[in-house]
Amino acid sequence: MSQPRWAVVVPAKRLAAAKSRLRGALPGVPHEELALALA
Repeated sequence: MSQPRWAVVVPAKRLAAAKSRLRGALPGVPHEELALALA
């Protein structure tokens, strides 16, 4: 018997629009970098 295969789809916004409430939460960390790390 073969192993089951899984696929996961995670909806995400463009980095510039993602996690907008966290914009500026960490001084010195670019917003896009923070949003990508959370994704």
